[in-house]
Amino acid sequence: MTSIPAKGLTGSGYEGHYFWNAEMFMLPFFIFTQPETAKQVLSYRYSKLLQAQQRAREMTVKKGVLFPWRTINGTEASAYYPAGTAQVHINADIAYAVDLYVRVTDDQDFLATQGLPLIIETARFWLSYGHYATDDAHHGRFVINDVTGPDEYTAMVNNNYYTNRMAQHNLYLAAHYARILGQTDNNVIGKLGLTTTEIDAFQHAADQMYLPFDPNRQIKKQDDTSTEKPVWPIAETPRTQFPLLLHYHPMTIYHYQVNKQADTVMSDFLFPEDQDQAQLKRDYDYYEAITVHDSSLSRAIFGILAHRLDEADKSYQYFMDTALTDLTDAQGNVGDGIHAANMGGSWLSLIYGFAGLEIKDTTLHLHPKLPTEWLEMRFKLWFQHRHIGITINHQAVILENLKGKPITIQIGDKQVTLGSERVTVPFPI
Repeated sequence: MTSIPAKGLTGSGYEGHYFWNAEMFMLPFFIFTQPETAKQVLSYRYSKLLQAQQRAREMTVKKGVLFPWRTINGTEASAYYPAGTAQVHINADIAYAVDLYVRVTDDQDFLATQGLPLIIETARFWLSYGHYATDDAHHGRFVINDVTGPDEYTAMVNNNYYTNRMAQHNLYLAAHYARILGQTDNNVIGKLGLTTTEIDAFQHAADQMYLPFDPNRQIKKQDDTSTEKPVWPIAETPRTQFPLLLHYHPMTIYHYQVNKQADTVMSDFLFPEDQDQAQLKRDYDYYEAITVHDSSLSRAIFGILAHRLDEADKSYQYFMDTALTDLTDAQGNVGDGIHAANMGGSWLSLIYGFAGLEIKDTTLHLHPKLPTEWLEMRFKLWFQHRHIGITINHQAVILENLKGKPITIQIGDKQVTLGSERVTVPFPI
């Protein structure tokens, strides 16, 4: 088993390389539906830890690992570092995927043998790559400079919001799991050379992580200086000039506020409890206006967030654009292969969007709302060793425990214990 190439095995696009797409857009589908396959993908990342360590040393990072942005064999294959190696958020993306896998599957053996080393070594990278600032604007806060976030139209910036938020999560995971496993198995901790001092350092850096915010606009800033740039005249740009990267020099694009894809709002999607509806609305409106969706990964995220904001028409249109990307050749390059991560985005739109799935601690939550265009949606998930069938229509949510012990699930504001009998939860919930 290897990782999942951006084009799968359907074409020569990206030469068979895989990116963050594998963990962030495709792996959730496998975690919830084919967990053994998900485990193999994460185990493959574990098998490349030594190469990732060597890459970190090449970048003069003294501790931890740096996974390649683009690779087919574990070594960095990206020739253009501002849109490649600088996307160090790949480390935290992998740690995020490990945590999601563990919480969904409760695979404690994987956590102890492979998951924890992945989380700890990526967390060590942040302690070495970031630093505590001494300038007036960021004094005492943990900052991460000279990086590129998911938006490849904004490169080499200080404190990309998504990168910092994901690094914070990575550090919290390291401290959390190290303390939990340390209580039950000191050998696991000893093998990794962990000390209480280092664990406390993970926690402190996470607590002090700088997350840029614009107090005037009341939005999360994409990076320290993002809102100081002029806005690209999207409406005045001919449609024949998109995607921008094929028609404009990177230096021209970098000069403006214009996003290739979801960036700051990607963190809004991943961490829904970080903001209330009013904050999400401000973030969403601001970044939607400057995003051109030149990446096939973009529309799924905006569609899910539109659903959370009860903007049903917009959410459904984003979903349809996502689902039909390859069928309509919306990106104009389907001859190079299908957009595998976009297909993962379609699944995310269904399950995280219309079904409203969230995992809070180790509890499955659903906040479903079916599009008016549909009569019913059915799907199955594996969760905590249970196989759960879920049907959503406009009258109710119907749950079946197809395999496994009884489990409590949160449906809206209602707690439902799912045993051997089918349970129907009528709307409103």
